[in-house]
Amino acid sequence: MKKLIGTVAVAALLATAAFAEGISFGSWGRALWIVGNAAEKSADGAKDTGDTGVTSWLGQSWGGASPRTALAVKGSSDNVGFALDIHANGADWNLGDNALVWVKPIDMLKITFSGKDDTNLLRGDACFGLWNFRRLGSVSTAGGSEGYIFPALLNKRVSVVATPIEGLTVGYGFDCAIGDVNPKADSDRFVDQIGRTSAFAAAYTIANIGTVKLGFQAQGKGYDKNGGINGERKDKMEIDAAFELTMLEKVYAAIGTKIPLGGTFGKYADLYEDGKLYVANESPVFVNLYTRLNLIDNLAINVIGGLMLNSKDTKKGDFKSSGAFGFRFGVEGEYTLSNGIGFFAQVEYANGIWMKSDSSDKNDCLTFGLGATKGFSNGVIGVAFEGTTNGYGLYGGKITANDDFHFEVPVKIEYWF
Repeated sequence: MKKLIGTVAVAALLATAAFAEGISFGSWGRALWIVGNAAEKSADGAKDTGDTGVTSWLGQSWGGASPRTALAVKGSSDNVGFALDIHANGADWNLGDNALVWVKPIDMLKITFSGKDDTNLLRGDACFGLWNFRRLGSVSTAGGSEGYIFPALLNKRVSVVATPIEGLTVGYGFDCAIGDVNPKADSDRFVDQIGRTSAFAAAYTIANIGTVKLGFQAQGKGYDKNGGINGERKDKMEIDAAFELTMLEKVYAAIGTKIPLGGTFGKYADLYEDGKLYVANESPVFVNLYTRLNLIDNLAINVIGGLMLNSKDTKKGDFKSSGAFGFRFGVEGEYTLSNGIGFFAQVEYANGIWMKSDSSDKNDCLTFGLGATKGFSNGVIGVAFEGTTNGYGLYGGKITANDDFHFEVPVKIEYWF
Protein backbone atom coordinates (compact mmCIF):
# COMPACT_ATOMS: atom_id res chain seq x y z
CA MET A 1 0.00 0.00 0.00
CA LYS A 2 2.83 2.38 0.93
CA LYS A 3 4.55 1.55 -2.36
CA LEU A 4 1.35 2.37 -4.28
CA ILE A 5 0.92 5.67 -2.45
CA GLY A 6 4.55 6.56 -3.18
CA THR A 7 4.15 5.71 -6.87
CA VAL A 8 1.00 7.84 -7.11
CA ALA A 9 2.76 10.74 -5.38
CA VAL A 10 5.73 10.58 -7.75
CA ALA A 11 3.41 10.40 -10.76
CA ALA A 12 1.45 13.41 -9.52
CA LEU A 13 4.68 15.34 -9.01
CA LEU A 14 5.90 14.51 -12.52
CA ALA A 15 2.53 15.50 -14.00
CA THR A 16 2.61 18.83 -12.15
CA ALA A 17 6.15 19.51 -13.33
CA ALA A 18 5.18 18.75 -16.93
CA PHE A 19 2.09 20.94 -16.66
CA ALA A 20 4.07 23.83 -15.19
CA GLU A 21 6.90 23.76 -17.72
CA GLY A 22 7.45 27.29 -18.99
CA ILE A 23 5.40 28.88 -16.17
CA SER A 24 7.10 31.08 -13.55
CA PHE A 25 5.87 32.84 -10.43
CA GLY A 26 7.32 35.97 -8.92
CA SER A 27 6.50 38.77 -6.52
CA TRP A 28 7.69 42.32 -5.90
CA GLY A 29 6.45 44.72 -3.27
CA ARG A 30 7.29 47.81 -1.28
CA ALA A 31 5.93 49.38 1.88
CA LEU A 32 6.71 52.79 3.36
CA TRP A 33 5.93 53.90 6.88
CA ILE A 34 6.06 57.67 6.73
CA VAL A 35 6.16 60.43 9.31
CA GLY A 36 5.41 63.82 7.77
CA ASN A 37 3.46 67.04 7.93
CA ALA A 38 0.24 67.90 6.14
CA ALA A 39 -2.53 70.50 6.19
CA GLU A 40 -4.87 69.88 9.11
CA LYS A 41 -8.55 69.39 8.35
CA SER A 42 -11.53 70.63 10.33
CA ALA A 43 -13.25 68.17 12.66
CA ASP A 44 -15.68 67.13 9.91
CA GLY A 45 -12.87 66.89 7.36
CA ALA A 46 -14.54 69.43 5.11
CA LYS A 47 -11.81 72.06 4.86
CA ASP A 48 -8.28 72.98 5.86
CA THR A 49 -7.89 74.75 9.18
CA GLY A 50 -4.89 76.72 7.95
CA ASP A 51 -2.59 74.86 10.32
CA THR A 52 -0.06 72.14 9.62
CA GLY A 53 0.18 68.98 11.70
CA VAL A 54 2.56 66.03 11.86
CA THR A 55 1.14 62.56 11.31
CA SER A 56 2.22 59.11 10.08
CA TRP A 57 0.81 56.67 7.57
CA LEU A 58 1.59 53.63 5.43
CA GLY A 59 2.08 54.82 1.88
CA GLN A 60 3.72 54.05 -1.44
CA SER A 61 6.48 55.75 -3.40
CA TRP A 62 3.88 56.71 -6.01
CA GLY A 63 1.04 57.47 -3.56
CA GLY A 64 -1.83 55.24 -2.53
CA ALA A 65 -2.30 52.75 0.28
CA SER A 66 0.60 50.58 1.41
CA PRO A 67 1.93 47.95 1.68
CA ARG A 68 2.09 46.90 -1.98
CA THR A 69 2.28 43.13 -2.32
CA ALA A 70 1.85 41.30 -5.60
CA LEU A 71 1.77 38.04 -7.48
CA ALA A 72 3.15 37.84 -11.02
CA VAL A 73 2.55 34.77 -13.17
CA LYS A 74 4.19 34.33 -16.56
CA GLY A 75 4.20 31.56 -19.09
CA SER A 76 6.16 31.28 -22.31
CA SER A 77 7.32 28.92 -24.99
CA ASP A 78 9.08 29.66 -28.25
CA ASN A 79 5.83 30.84 -29.81
CA VAL A 80 3.16 31.63 -27.19
CA GLY A 81 3.04 33.31 -23.79
CA PHE A 82 1.06 35.27 -21.23
CA ALA A 83 1.58 37.56 -18.22
CA LEU A 84 -0.76 38.27 -15.31
CA ASP A 85 -0.17 40.51 -12.28
CA ILE A 86 -2.35 40.78 -9.19
CA HIS A 87 -1.71 43.63 -6.76
CA ALA A 88 -2.76 44.24 -3.17
CA ASN A 89 -2.50 47.88 -2.12
CA GLY A 90 -3.26 48.09 1.56
CA ALA A 91 -6.47 46.08 1.91
CA ASP A 92 -7.58 46.41 -1.73
CA TRP A 93 -6.94 43.71 -4.35
CA ASN A 94 -7.01 44.51 -8.04
CA LEU A 95 -5.54 43.70 -11.42
CA GLY A 96 -1.90 44.72 -11.56
CA ASP A 97 0.23 46.10 -14.37
CA ASN A 98 -0.08 43.23 -16.85
CA ALA A 99 -2.87 41.07 -18.23
CA LEU A 100 -1.82 40.00 -21.71
CA VAL A 101 -1.25 37.17 -24.16
CA TRP A 102 1.22 37.07 -27.03
CA VAL A 103 2.17 34.91 -29.97
CA LYS A 104 5.16 34.70 -32.31
CA PRO A 105 3.95 33.27 -35.63
CA ILE A 106 7.52 33.66 -36.82
CA ASP A 107 10.63 34.32 -34.77
CA MET A 108 11.01 37.98 -35.74
CA LEU A 109 7.36 38.97 -35.14
CA LYS A 110 5.48 39.28 -31.83
CA ILE A 111 1.74 40.07 -31.59
CA THR A 112 0.26 41.06 -28.20
CA PHE A 113 -3.36 41.46 -27.04
CA SER A 114 -3.75 42.99 -23.59
CA GLY A 115 -6.17 44.29 -21.03
CA LYS A 116 -3.12 45.90 -19.43
CA ASP A 117 0.41 46.08 -20.78
CA ASP A 118 3.30 47.44 -18.74
CA THR A 119 6.15 45.68 -20.51
CA ASN A 120 7.61 49.09 -21.42
CA LEU A 121 9.48 48.06 -24.53
CA LEU A 122 12.01 50.76 -25.62
CA ARG A 123 11.15 53.02 -22.67
CA GLY A 124 14.03 55.23 -21.48
CA ASP A 125 14.03 56.09 -17.75
CA ALA A 126 15.89 58.36 -15.35
CA CYS A 127 15.07 56.68 -12.02
CA PHE A 128 17.25 57.07 -8.94
CA GLY A 129 17.34 58.39 -5.38
CA LEU A 130 14.04 59.81 -4.18
CA TRP A 131 12.19 57.99 -6.98
CA ASN A 132 12.78 54.84 -4.92
CA PHE A 133 11.48 56.44 -1.72
CA ARG A 134 8.84 59.21 -1.92
CA ARG A 135 8.49 61.10 -5.19
CA LEU A 136 7.96 64.59 -3.85
CA GLY A 137 8.00 67.93 -5.62
CA SER A 138 9.84 68.10 -8.93
CA VAL A 139 10.84 64.41 -8.81
CA SER A 140 7.47 63.29 -10.15
CA THR A 141 6.29 66.23 -12.26
CA ALA A 142 6.04 66.44 -16.04
CA GLY A 143 6.10 62.70 -16.59
CA GLY A 144 8.29 61.86 -13.62
CA SER A 145 11.32 59.69 -14.22
CA GLU A 146 9.83 56.67 -15.99
CA GLY A 147 9.79 57.41 -19.71
CA TYR A 148 11.69 60.62 -19.08
CA ILE A 149 13.97 60.03 -22.07
CA PHE A 150 11.61 57.97 -24.24
CA PRO A 151 8.01 56.91 -23.48
CA ALA A 152 6.57 53.38 -23.54
CA LEU A 153 4.66 53.96 -26.76
CA LEU A 154 3.89 50.28 -27.39
CA ASN A 155 2.01 49.58 -24.13
CA LYS A 156 -1.20 49.21 -26.15
CA ARG A 157 -4.12 46.78 -26.17
CA VAL A 158 -3.10 45.58 -29.63
CA SER A 159 0.56 45.73 -30.64
CA VAL A 160 2.86 44.23 -33.25
CA VAL A 161 6.64 44.30 -32.81
CA ALA A 162 9.20 43.18 -35.38
CA THR A 163 12.94 42.61 -35.07
CA PRO A 164 13.90 42.09 -38.75
CA ILE A 165 17.66 42.52 -38.31
CA GLU A 166 20.08 42.57 -35.41
CA GLY A 167 19.86 45.81 -33.47
CA LEU A 168 16.60 47.02 -35.06
CA THR A 169 13.19 47.00 -33.34
CA VAL A 170 10.05 48.37 -35.01
CA GLY A 171 6.58 48.39 -33.45
CA TYR A 172 3.03 49.62 -33.86
CA GLY A 173 0.07 49.56 -31.47
CA PHE A 174 -3.35 51.05 -30.76
CA ASP A 175 -6.09 50.88 -28.15
CA CYS A 176 -9.38 49.18 -28.94
CA ALA A 177 -12.37 48.81 -26.63
CA ILE A 178 -12.59 46.08 -23.98
CA GLY A 179 -15.65 43.87 -24.35
CA ASP A 180 -18.68 44.35 -26.58
CA VAL A 181 -19.59 47.98 -27.28
CA ASN A 182 -21.86 50.04 -29.48
CA PRO A 183 -19.55 52.50 -31.25
CA LYS A 184 -19.89 56.18 -30.33
CA ALA A 185 -18.70 59.07 -32.42
CA ASP A 186 -15.14 60.13 -31.62
CA SER A 187 -14.55 57.21 -29.27
CA ASP A 188 -15.38 53.60 -30.15
CA ARG A 189 -15.43 53.67 -33.93
CA PHE A 190 -12.60 51.67 -35.46
CA VAL A 191 -11.42 54.64 -37.53
CA ASP A 192 -11.13 56.72 -34.34
CA GLN A 193 -9.29 53.99 -32.48
CA ILE A 194 -6.74 53.75 -35.26
CA GLY A 195 -6.56 57.48 -35.87
CA ARG A 196 -6.44 58.74 -32.29
CA THR A 197 -4.67 56.05 -30.25
CA SER A 198 -2.04 54.76 -32.68
CA ALA A 199 1.63 54.76 -31.81
CA PHE A 200 4.74 53.85 -33.79
CA ALA A 201 8.17 53.28 -32.29
CA ALA A 202 11.53 52.22 -33.67
CA ALA A 203 14.99 51.80 -32.19
CA TYR A 204 18.34 50.98 -33.72
CA THR A 205 21.41 50.09 -31.68
CA ILE A 206 24.69 51.13 -33.24
CA ALA A 207 27.32 48.71 -32.00
CA ASN A 208 29.75 50.23 -29.49
CA ILE A 209 28.14 53.66 -29.77
CA GLY A 210 24.53 53.83 -28.58
CA THR A 211 20.85 53.59 -29.47
CA VAL A 212 18.68 55.89 -31.57
CA LYS A 213 14.93 55.90 -30.86
CA LEU A 214 12.09 57.50 -32.80
CA GLY A 215 8.36 57.45 -32.12
CA PHE A 216 5.06 58.94 -33.15
CA GLN A 217 1.82 58.92 -31.15
CA ALA A 218 -1.71 60.16 -31.62
CA GLN A 219 -3.18 61.68 -28.45
CA GLY A 220 -6.87 62.14 -29.17
CA LYS A 221 -8.44 65.51 -29.78
CA GLY A 222 -7.41 68.90 -28.41
CA TYR A 223 -8.76 72.40 -28.93
CA ASP A 224 -7.32 74.81 -31.42
CA LYS A 225 -6.38 78.01 -29.58
CA ASN A 226 -8.23 80.19 -32.10
CA GLY A 227 -11.42 78.14 -32.02
CA GLY A 228 -13.36 79.66 -29.15
CA ILE A 229 -15.35 77.68 -26.61
CA ASN A 230 -17.43 76.00 -29.31
CA GLY A 231 -14.64 75.98 -31.84
CA GLU A 232 -13.17 73.21 -33.93
CA ARG A 233 -11.37 70.40 -32.15
CA LYS A 234 -8.21 69.12 -33.79
CA ASP A 235 -6.22 65.95 -33.39
CA LYS A 236 -3.23 66.03 -31.05
CA MET A 237 -0.06 64.24 -32.10
CA GLU A 238 3.49 64.02 -30.83
CA ILE A 239 6.91 63.07 -32.13
CA ASP A 240 9.29 61.46 -29.63
CA ALA A 241 12.99 61.07 -30.25
CA ALA A 242 15.96 60.01 -28.14
CA PHE A 243 19.60 59.05 -28.24
CA GLU A 244 21.32 56.96 -25.56
CA LEU A 245 25.12 57.02 -25.52
CA THR A 246 26.67 53.79 -24.22
CA MET A 247 30.11 53.78 -25.85
CA LEU A 248 31.89 54.89 -22.66
CA GLU A 249 32.28 52.14 -20.08
CA LYS A 250 31.60 54.24 -16.99
CA VAL A 251 29.32 56.90 -18.48
CA TYR A 252 25.70 56.66 -19.60
CA ALA A 253 24.18 59.75 -21.21
CA ALA A 254 20.82 60.26 -22.88
CA ILE A 255 18.76 63.03 -24.42
CA GLY A 256 15.09 62.85 -25.34
CA THR A 257 12.59 65.25 -26.83
CA LYS A 258 8.81 65.46 -27.13
CA ILE A 259 7.49 67.64 -29.93
CA PRO A 260 3.73 68.30 -30.32
CA LEU A 261 2.22 68.47 -33.79
CA GLY A 262 -0.94 69.94 -35.23
CA GLY A 263 -1.09 73.24 -33.41
CA THR A 264 -1.25 74.37 -29.80
CA PHE A 265 -3.84 72.82 -27.54
CA GLY A 266 -5.34 73.43 -24.15
CA LYS A 267 -8.51 73.38 -22.10
CA TYR A 268 -10.57 76.55 -22.15
CA ALA A 269 -10.35 78.67 -19.05
CA ASP A 270 -12.00 81.95 -18.03
CA LEU A 271 -8.91 84.00 -18.76
CA TYR A 272 -9.58 87.24 -20.63
CA GLU A 273 -7.43 90.01 -21.98
CA ASP A 274 -8.90 93.03 -23.77
CA GLY A 275 -12.29 91.33 -23.73
CA LYS A 276 -11.01 88.23 -25.54
CA LEU A 277 -10.86 84.64 -24.30
CA TYR A 278 -7.42 83.03 -24.54
CA VAL A 279 -6.50 79.37 -24.39
CA ALA A 280 -3.55 78.02 -22.43
CA ASN A 281 -1.04 76.00 -24.43
CA GLU A 282 -0.85 72.55 -22.83
CA SER A 283 1.49 70.98 -25.37
CA PRO A 284 4.95 72.43 -24.81
CA VAL A 285 8.14 71.04 -26.30
CA PHE A 286 10.24 69.02 -23.85
CA VAL A 287 13.98 68.44 -24.04
CA ASN A 288 15.11 66.08 -21.28
CA LEU A 289 18.63 65.02 -20.35
CA TYR A 290 20.01 62.36 -18.04
CA THR A 291 23.49 61.06 -17.31
CA ARG A 292 24.92 58.53 -14.87
CA LEU A 293 28.62 58.62 -13.98
CA ASN A 294 30.49 55.72 -12.38
CA LEU A 295 33.99 57.19 -12.56
CA ILE A 296 34.97 56.25 -8.99
CA ASP A 297 34.54 52.79 -7.47
CA ASN A 298 31.36 52.48 -5.37
CA LEU A 299 30.30 56.05 -6.26
CA ALA A 300 27.59 56.89 -8.78
CA ILE A 301 26.47 60.38 -9.71
CA ASN A 302 23.15 61.01 -11.47
CA VAL A 303 22.45 64.32 -13.20
CA ILE A 304 19.03 65.19 -14.62
CA GLY A 305 17.84 68.23 -16.55
CA GLY A 306 14.77 69.29 -18.42
CA LEU A 307 13.59 72.19 -20.58
CA MET A 308 9.93 73.02 -21.22
CA LEU A 309 9.64 75.31 -24.23
CA ASN A 310 6.65 77.30 -25.45
CA SER A 311 4.61 76.49 -22.34
CA LYS A 312 1.57 78.28 -21.01
CA ASP A 313 1.79 80.73 -18.11
CA THR A 314 -1.41 81.19 -16.12
CA LYS A 315 -0.03 83.88 -13.83
CA LYS A 316 -3.00 85.89 -12.59
CA GLY A 317 -3.24 89.24 -14.28
CA ASP A 318 -0.48 88.47 -16.74
CA PHE A 319 -1.80 85.52 -18.74
CA LYS A 320 0.06 84.37 -21.83
CA SER A 321 -1.23 81.62 -24.12
CA SER A 322 2.25 80.35 -24.96
CA GLY A 323 5.92 81.15 -25.01
CA ALA A 324 6.83 80.60 -21.35
CA PHE A 325 9.99 78.71 -20.38
CA GLY A 326 10.19 76.00 -17.73
CA PHE A 327 13.17 74.07 -16.45
CA ARG A 328 14.24 71.38 -14.01
CA PHE A 329 17.74 70.50 -12.81
CA GLY A 330 18.98 68.01 -10.23
CA VAL A 331 21.94 65.98 -9.05
CA GLU A 332 22.19 62.89 -6.85
CA GLY A 333 25.12 60.93 -5.44
CA GLU A 334 25.14 57.29 -4.28
CA TYR A 335 27.90 55.59 -2.32
CA THR A 336 27.79 51.83 -1.66
CA LEU A 337 29.85 49.87 0.84
CA SER A 338 30.90 46.26 0.31
CA ASN A 339 28.49 44.95 2.98
CA GLY A 340 25.40 46.11 1.11
CA ILE A 341 25.00 49.39 2.98
CA GLY A 342 24.48 52.43 0.77
CA PHE A 343 23.92 56.16 1.14
CA PHE A 344 22.42 58.76 -1.19
CA ALA A 345 21.81 62.51 -1.28
CA GLN A 346 19.81 64.44 -3.87
CA VAL A 347 18.79 68.01 -4.62
CA GLU A 348 16.60 69.39 -7.41
CA TYR A 349 15.09 72.70 -8.43
CA ALA A 350 12.26 73.44 -10.86
CA ASN A 351 10.71 76.81 -11.65
CA GLY A 352 7.00 77.62 -11.47
CA ILE A 353 6.42 77.01 -15.17
CA TRP A 354 7.75 73.46 -14.91
CA MET A 355 5.79 72.77 -11.72
CA LYS A 356 2.45 74.49 -12.32
CA SER A 357 2.64 76.40 -15.62
CA ASP A 358 2.48 79.49 -13.41
CA SER A 359 5.33 81.98 -12.88
CA SER A 360 3.67 83.56 -9.84
CA ASP A 361 5.58 83.68 -6.57
CA LYS A 362 5.83 80.49 -4.51
CA ASN A 363 5.08 78.12 -7.37
CA ASP A 364 8.68 77.03 -7.90
CA CYS A 365 10.10 74.10 -5.97
CA LEU A 366 13.33 73.08 -4.28
CA THR A 367 13.33 69.35 -3.45
CA PHE A 368 16.03 67.53 -1.53
CA GLY A 369 16.64 64.35 0.42
CA LEU A 370 19.18 61.97 1.85
CA GLY A 371 19.00 58.44 3.09
CA ALA A 372 20.60 55.08 3.83
CA THR A 373 19.78 51.54 2.71
CA LYS A 374 20.83 48.01 3.59
CA GLY A 375 20.51 45.44 0.82
CA PHE A 376 19.86 41.72 1.12
CA SER A 377 19.71 38.94 -1.45
CA ASN A 378 15.98 39.46 -2.01
CA GLY A 379 15.16 42.80 -0.48
CA VAL A 380 16.21 46.10 1.05
CA ILE A 381 15.44 48.23 4.08
CA GLY A 382 16.03 51.96 4.14
CA VAL A 383 15.25 55.29 5.75
CA ALA A 384 15.36 58.81 4.32
CA PHE A 385 14.58 62.42 5.09
CA GLU A 386 12.93 64.44 2.32
CA GLY A 387 11.83 68.03 2.04
CA THR A 388 10.28 70.32 -0.51
CA THR A 389 9.45 74.02 -0.53
CA ASN A 390 6.08 75.65 -1.15
CA GLY A 391 4.14 72.70 0.22
CA TYR A 392 4.60 70.38 -2.74
CA GLY A 393 3.69 66.77 -2.13
CA LEU A 394 3.42 63.99 -4.68
CA TYR A 395 2.95 64.83 -8.36
CA GLY A 396 3.29 68.56 -7.84
CA GLY A 397 0.23 68.74 -5.57
CA LYS A 398 0.38 71.06 -2.58
CA ILE A 399 -0.61 68.99 0.45
CA THR A 400 0.54 71.39 3.16
CA ALA A 401 -0.96 74.74 3.95
CA ASN A 402 -0.08 77.75 1.82
CA ASP A 403 3.66 78.01 1.15
CA ASP A 404 4.79 75.74 3.99
CA PHE A 405 7.87 73.59 3.97
CA HIS A 406 6.79 69.97 3.54
CA PHE A 407 8.83 67.10 4.93
CA GLU A 408 8.58 63.34 5.12
CA VAL A 409 10.64 60.62 6.81
CA PRO A 410 9.90 57.33 5.01
CA VAL A 411 11.07 53.97 6.30
CA LYS A 412 11.12 51.48 3.43
CA ILE A 413 10.84 47.70 3.28
CA GLU A 414 11.10 46.25 -0.24
CA TYR A 415 11.24 42.63 -1.38
CA TRP A 416 11.51 40.58 -4.56
CA PHE A 417 11.18 36.85 -5.23
